[in-house]
Amino acid sequence: MVGANAHDILRLGGSMYQGYHKLYGDNFVACGKVLAAEPQVMDRALTGPQGRGPHLHGYYLRPQELPTAHDVASSLPVGSSTFLLNLPNTGNPKEAHAMIRSLLFKYLLDEKAITRGSASDDYMAQLLSDFKAGYHAAKAAGNNSWDTSHLPELVLRWTHYALLGMKLEGDDFLNVWALYLFPIQGFPPKGVEHYFRFAGTKSVTRPDGKQVDFQELRATVTTLYESAPALAAWEDSDGLTRADFCRAFCPVMAIAAIQGPLSGALGILRGDWHGEIPKDFEVPYGDRDKLRLVILETQRIRPSVFGSTAEPLNDYAVTIGGERVVFPRGTPLILNYRTAGSREAHWPEPRDFDPYGRAEQLWGPSSSFWCFNSAGDRTHGDRVNGRICPGRDLGLAFLIDLLDATAPTKST
Repeated sequence: MVGANAHDILRLGGSMYQGYHKLYGDNFVACGKVLAAEPQVMDRALTGPQGRGPHLHGYYLRPQELPTAHDVASSLPVGSSTFLLNLPNTGNPKEAHAMIRSLLFKYLLDEKAITRGSASDDYMAQLLSDFKAGYHAAKAAGNNSWDTSHLPELVLRWTHYALLGMKLEGDDFLNVWALYLFPIQGFPPKGVEHYFRFAGTKSVTRPDGKQVDFQELRATVTTLYESAPALAAWEDSDGLTRADFCRAFCPVMAIAAIQGPLSGALGILRGDWHGEIPKDFEVPYGDRDKLRLVILETQRIRPSVFGSTAEPLNDYAVTIGGERVVFPRGTPLILNYRTAGSREAHWPEPRDFDPYGRAEQLWGPSSSFWCFNSAGDRTHGDRVNGRICPGRDLGLAFLIDLLDATAPTKST
């Protein structure tokens, strides 16, 4: 087992999930957390009741930076946590986790959002067309970094338009960019890192060079969200005031709604123009079902979310060094999606890129795919109040549109 003081794992990022299993096995301990890639452990944790706590992967979060209920008009007690990613999920539809998810689906993930975020929408069609033109021009010029530098802007505009109905321009765009994507060269960006216990940010720099206080910037963006078209019909009787909901949504946008699709997009397009997709693989442009499988196979190899952290409500056991080790309830458990996706016992010939041969495992009623905080479609609770990534279907639809938009044209 690896102690927290043996390696500075806080800065290892994805290698914490992928590289260390080669030294310590599929399951090991680091940073006071148990990392597990054991299928039975994964399934049990993802389909049963689960506590969470102030964790994000190997990081510990600063509770004082996480959103809480402010308004007495909200149904939650003032000062109670509204940070969705850390709230326990026990199956009670009245608990905070279920209530906040229901608000996400009612206002931000309804059919209007699905339509807005698709290539059939005029604004989205234009964004994708502009990206395609730049993509092929850069490819022809041999510029292999163009997609890496332009995808963040596309994803930022897409998330805000699809979820909130907002077309970001001027100061609004500059503020949102600074809050979530500065600096774009590193991970985690400041918009995420500010929540970590080991680091903090007093100011950030907008793309126009203006220095802005981080706390003031977050308040500005939260206020901006309150005026979003998608929230125009907000009803405080749903459980949270609009202001409390927007405060709760800001860190979710930073950590999940932007970083997940962006990482997925880089996984299919970065560098060699198809990321994890082999150069000799014939991309099935125009076939959405097959494109979905292609994208999911890239997610198996390089998941957008490397893992998720739980605080199990019961004692649990994992195999470490050939021995079954029992950990008491509440010991943080990181579900290691990246290592799990490369295990021969669960994914035969895991190094092969085989989206069609793995179709039933990747998608559909018998899927056992873990990368969306669920075991396929199986989760604890239903689609709304369970733990499966609420933006999964919207994000996959965007990645399908994006990959389809890079189809070669007669001029290229």
